[in-house]
Amino acid sequence: MKRCLFTLIAFFCLLLTSAQVRVDAGSSPTPMKPVEKIIYDTAHVTVIYDYGCSEAIVNGSPSRRYSEVALFIGEKYIGTMDWRGFKADSLQDDFYRNKRGSFEDFLNCYINDEQNISAYSYPVVVNLESQVATLLLSTTLSDYRYCQQLPKIEWKLENEEKKIKGIRCLKATCRFGGRDWTARYAPEYAMPYGPYLFNGLPGLIMQVVDKKKNFAFKFKSIKQNKPRRYIYLRNAVGTIETTREKARDAVRNYNKDPHGAQISAGAMSKSAQLASIKYSKPYNPIELE
Repeated sequence: MKRCLFTLIAFFCLLLTSAQVRVDAGSSPTPMKPVEKIIYDTAHVTVIYDYGCSEAIVNGSPSRRYSEVALFIGEKYIGTMDWRGFKADSLQDDFYRNKRGSFEDFLNCYINDEQNISAYSYPVVVNLESQVATLLLSTTLSDYRYCQQLPKIEWKLENEEKKIKGIRCLKATCRFGGRDWTARYAPEYAMPYGPYLFNGLPGLIMQVVDKKKNFAFKFKSIKQNKPRRYIYLRNAVGTIETTREKARDAVRNYNKDPHGAQISAGAMSKSAQLASIKYSKPYNPIELE
């Protein structure tokens, strides 16, 4: 249901620039359900980043998308996810808990807000003791969950200073995931954390951008959580437990031939198959290696 929800939301959000959308439940409204999730910890601090990505390269030029990303910091875990996705989950759970209406009522509340369009697609939680990261990669057909050791990034520290939101930051560079990255970190916040898998600097990562500017995380705010927020990963029915290599291969192969993947999975009708044209989706993941 969760994968279906965000497919619907993505479709309706495309229409926002031209018209407001209304989902009609008809005579049989869909019962509201809570978000299926695996909860790892509760966060006492939330860091919000402005996020921009060019995951699709179209005709040689990047197709830019923007969102916000949340870094949740707990006692035993940290987690990164799309901030707007988190708010959608919270709204869905609130609809269920307080019996505010049907699934269609929830969609009507959510999809007509332009601020709810998501772009970040690499949710991750990290066990701070074992240094094991659990990640979730998704296509419209399947979710893939896998674990890996948190990478030990070899940072080159520099003395160059810059203020971000009035906070003194220092510069560091690295090679990670097949890309060259430049980061700014704040010694004032003595936490070696950052968004996604970025870690290991002597201060909170406030900004990290790759050399080609395909991906950028830029600090927006930091707040104490009262009450605390859950650190979690979505756990849709049918989520596949696998390895990093197999998850990445599955997403890459899906993007090479989305229609072929849907036909193989039985997710496309015969009439749609006959009308379909083979095509590939541009693919530019955050990690190239």
